[in-house]
Amino acid sequence: MNFFLSLARLLWGDITKEEIRRFGLLSLISFSFIATYSVLRPLKEILFMRYVGTFYLPSAKIASFIIMIPLTLFYSELVDRVEKHQLFYVFCSLYGCFFIGVAYLLAHPNLGLTTAVAHPLGFIGWAIYIGIESFVMIMLALFWSFVASSTKAESAKRCYPLVMGVSQIGSIAGPQLVKHASSLGIPILVAGAGLSMFIIIAIIRAFVIYNPDVIKVEKSKRPTGPIEGLRLIVTRPYLLAFISTTALYTMVSGILEYQMMHRIEEHFTTIEQMAAFTASLVQTTNLVALFFAFVGSSIFMRKLGVRGCMVAFPLLVLGMITYVWYSPTIWVLFAAIVTLKSLSYALNTPCKESLYIPTSIDIKFKAKSWIDGVGYRGFYAVGASINTVFSSTTALMSFAPLIAMSMCGVWSGIAWYLGTKNQQLIAEKKIID
Repeated sequence: MNFFLSLARLLWGDITKEEIRRFGLLSLISFSFIATYSVLRPLKEILFMRYVGTFYLPSAKIASFIIMIPLTLFYSELVDRVEKHQLFYVFCSLYGCFFIGVAYLLAHPNLGLTTAVAHPLGFIGWAIYIGIESFVMIMLALFWSFVASSTKAESAKRCYPLVMGVSQIGSIAGPQLVKHASSLGIPILVAGAGLSMFIIIAIIRAFVIYNPDVIKVEKSKRPTGPIEGLRLIVTRPYLLAFISTTALYTMVSGILEYQMMHRIEEHFTTIEQMAAFTASLVQTTNLVALFFAFVGSSIFMRKLGVRGCMVAFPLLVLGMITYVWYSPTIWVLFAAIVTLKSLSYALNTPCKESLYIPTSIDIKFKAKSWIDGVGYRGFYAVGASINTVFSSTTALMSFAPLIAMSMCGVWSGIAWYLGTKNQQLIAEKKIID
């Protein structure tokens, strides 16, 4: 035990035994969510392309944004009505049943993959895409809200990278299964993702039993209504800056991902080949993120601070996109997306989530759900709309990176303000409510 404690302190600073126990359980929950999503993520675009078509991907992002509005209202209403950990039980059950139902349709002799023909109204493709998109937005927003509601700022610097590092192990395991889609079968993979939702319910229940204080900490003072989170966002400069960084990241990401999907369609002919390549992309991203999460994230957060890390991220992305503009090949895009996603998971996400610590319960749960759900999807839709301006792949590769580069410049300035304000709140022991 002393050896592991010494190793943990070497990687994450002066971490305590209590923090290891508490955040170890939180890491297991995060691992389970990410492993599930990592099975589904490589299949999302591929299945949509099979049932609907590649050029409808921007429309799918817009549709997922529209669906997130009523879903976020439903989520915000539940925040007032049930204890926060019980939200996991509700949404895990809903998504578990949904994914099992999708797996049945994929295996169906008349509606399944063996007879699928791309059509703009292919409802299975639309359902799969929107369902997986809403899953990651709702469940990860809920998880990090739950963590932030019972974490101090100093613990976050030490322990958030631990949670991210363990999560990345799950994100590597999931794509490995997808690489064997030809032998396992895509319906089996989706069904397994559905069943894992019910396993997660059991893990969360165990966490609450061993940490009963979270029930006490997480209670809100009073019901405030489903649109309270939206009101807080538009009236708090801190949250407006936060959602702006989210917007710029998602739009840049959307531009690069759409470019990649065009290159994938040019290079591969079968759905299994496309799924395997996409899985390799996800797996490589997560391997790089895992390395940074275990040996770099905590060090960077403690040495550079939240502000330094948040400003460094868009500047690094700017450099990568500049090279994409110069040489938009499939492998340069591969490297760009790996850089963007891995540094987001291992560096930007721990910093970003720690920004919620000096905020109220309503901001942690309600405002965050609007930012991560509706906001994230909405700005992805904006990024998708930018892509639709270009009538050809050549135009997309030539001009879209220029737009993304300008976004990175604005993004770095907003990140500086946000990090400075966070330092001030922590130093003065204030919260935004």
